[in-house]
Amino acid sequence: MPVLRKGPQLLLNFRVTTWVSSIDPSSGQRQDTDTIDSGTTHPMHVIEVENASTVQRDCRVVGKLPNGKTHLTFDDGGTATDTWSRDISSMAANDVREGDCPLQHVQEALAREPVRCEEVYSRRGNGTWVPETGKIPLGVQINVQK
Repeated sequence: MPVLRKGPQLLLNFRVTTWVSSIDPSSGQRQDTDTIDSGTTHPMHVIEVENASTVQRDCRVVGKLPNGKTHLTFDDGGTATDTWSRDISSMAANDVREGDCPLQHVQEALAREPVRCEEVYSRRGNGTWVPETGKIPLGVQINVQK
């Protein structure tokens, strides 16, 4: 069985895990997947973060398709793009939350397509967003079929 999730990876203040999921048509339940085709129901890129620090923080996650929009795109509020971001506010210590963005199938790819958590930022209160350090980008490889 392929590894469907990448992480958790400990950065300076957050543990980060990323994956792609879709809706299983037979059960209606969300499930992790490593394959997307034109019939895949509601594919989604998910980035989960856990506040590993001892103080409340905000988190910003950035997802990316490093190969561009040829085979997949993100549907970020109705805009087809290769990058998305979400702000996750007021995360207490040990709080776990997700940011996600819908994926859309464009066309078949001959090789697996990377889907990555490209950047993670943190801030306290109304402070400046600071890039998290560690082993990032963090990503999975997706089969894009017809």
